[in-house]
Amino acid sequence: ARGSQLLDTPEVMTALSLLRVIDNPLREVELTAVLLSPVCGFSADDAARLRVAYPREPLYVAVQRYAQSGELPALRERCGRLYTQLTRLRTLAVSLPADRLLERIDRDMGLSAVFSARRGGRQRVANLQQLDGLARSFEQDGFRGLSAFVRYMDQLQERGNAPEAGGALYPDRVRIMSVHHSKGLEYPVVFLAG
Repeated sequence: ARGSQLLDTPEVMTALSLLRVIDNPLREVELTAVLLSPVCGFSADDAARLRVAYPREPLYVAVQRYAQSGELPALRERCGRLYTQLTRLRTLAVSLPADRLLERIDRDMGLSAVFSARRGGRQRVANLQQLDGLARSFEQDGFRGLSAFVRYMDQLQERGNAPEAGGALYPDRVRIMSVHHSKGLEYPVVFLAG
């Protein structure tokens, strides 16, 4: 049986949602996923409070406004912290390659720390490292930037070319796949059976 696709694992989905929000903070679905992720720790009630407080505003603007004048101090503080982090990361995204931005996200928001504490933590951290490796490979021919990397990840997912989860944990294993599924991937040695 095939293993799970790297881009479908919760930790990588969270990292990609963060990248998409940094690239375009008006992406409501991705920002909601980030808010409700274990990295940010907002509850569904918190997200609903933001919507009720600012029903006509994009969620990103609601986070910003709640950080400035929200009723509940704990939620106001979480919104302020998230807004500050996203603002700083959006500024860095202009000049950092995708792999270095991922490293900065991990350092500032504690992605690896959060997911290593969950069940299967070693595998989850390996999946995040594998995503970082994809970003590094993507940027190796020169700076291409966050938007291009996000589009590249979307294309991998749409075409079904995303690598399997666990590649970073087991780098010396043999992978058997169809030519179709291997398209866009690079390996030092390839055997083609016919």
